[in-house]
Amino acid sequence: MTAQVFSQTSGLAGSFIRVAGFTSILSATGLSESVLAQQSYTSNNSYPCSNGSEVVAPDRLGDKAIGICGLNSLSEASGDIQEIINSFTIRSCWAWWEGNQYTTAYCEEPRGFSVELYGDTNADGDFVLTGPAGSIPVDIRFRHEPDGSEYRFQANNQSQEFSGAANGAQIPVKIIVTPKSGTFPPGEYEGNFSFALYQCRGTWNGGDCRGADSNGKANLSPPLDFGVRLTSSARIQITGLEDMQLISTGEDIDASQRFCVYTSDGSEFRIKADSQYGSGTFALKSQTSTQTIEYDLRTWALIGPRRRARLDEGVFTRNTWHGHPQKACNAGADENMLLELRIPSDRLQSLESTSYHDTLTLTVEAE
Repeated sequence: MTAQVFSQTSGLAGSFIRVAGFTSILSATGLSESVLAQQSYTSNNSYPCSNGSEVVAPDRLGDKAIGICGLNSLSEASGDIQEIINSFTIRSCWAWWEGNQYTTAYCEEPRGFSVELYGDTNADGDFVLTGPAGSIPVDIRFRHEPDGSEYRFQANNQSQEFSGAANGAQIPVKIIVTPKSGTFPPGEYEGNFSFALYQCRGTWNGGDCRGADSNGKANLSPPLDFGVRLTSSARIQITGLEDMQLISTGEDIDASQRFCVYTSDGSEFRIKADSQYGSGTFALKSQTSTQTIEYDLRTWALIGPRRRARLDEGVFTRNTWHGHPQKACNAGADENMLLELRIPSDRLQSLESTSYHDTLTLTVEAE
C-alpha cells in the first residue's frame, strides 16, 4: 500500500526614513589648486548599476560613491518556502576631486558601509508581515557575499561595517527574509520596508557610520523602499501508511491501520482512495489469473470529531476532518486517522489463486 502526498504551503512583503545631508565646499586660500572636500554627501541612487564613471560633476560625488542595483521593489514567494531571497549589488567607493580635475573616470578608493532597515514591526520590535492571522514575525538578514558575513536586522540599529570595493565595482549582496514560525494560517502576508546605506570613513567612525560626519563618505537619501509578500496555501501531508498483509481462514477479514494527516493550523481535509485493480470498487487481483476480490474501506478520525465515513473508490469524501497540527503526528506517536478494511466471507469462496494484491493510493486535500 502506498501513500500519495499532496503538499501545499505558503508564501510574504515597506516604510521609509530620510537621511538628511548637506553639501559644503571648502577652499584653501593661498593654494594654486582648490580642494573640494565634503561632509556626508548624499546620493539618491541616480546611477545604481554602473561603476560611477558617468558622474563628472564634483557636487554629485555622492551619486558616484554609492549605487544600489537590482533591489526588487517587491519580493514574492509562495509554496513551502523556508526563506525569501532578494539578490542585488552595492557600489561603495570614493573619488577625490582636486583642482580642475572635473572628470574622474573611476571611483577608485573602496569605502566600507553599514546598512539599516526600517519598516513594519510588532510591539516586541520584530519585523513582521501582516495577513489573515495578523502579524507574523520574520527574521531579515543582510549578507555580504564576497566574505559571507551577515547582519540580522534589528529595529533602530545599523549593522557592523561591511567592506566596499575599489574602482566602482559592484558588490553582490542579499536580503534574506525567513518566517520565525513555520506554521500559520493560509492567506497573503505583506510587509513594507526601507533599506538605508551609510558609508564609513576612517577609524574615527567609532562603529557609527550613520552618524559619522567626516571627509570622504556618502549616505543614501532617501532609503530605498521595497515590499515582501508571502502567499501561503494550506499545507498538508499524509504519512505512516504501511503494507497490509491479509490472511483468509474462510471467515470475514477485518484489518486496520493508523496513519497521520497533518495540515497547517489544523485546517480541515478530505480523503480520496484509488484502487489499482478496481474501477468504482476496491479490488484485489489474483497474481495468476484475472480473478478479483472486492473489499470495503472506511476511515475515521481518532481525535474527535470522529466522523466515520465509507470510502468510494476514486471519489473524495464528503466528510472532512481536522488535520494534526504537527508534521508526522509527533513522529508517529500521535497518529490521528484510522483506515479499516473488510472482506465479507462470501467473497472468499471459490478462489482460484492463493495470492491476491492491490495498490491503494490515498490522496488528501485541504479545505
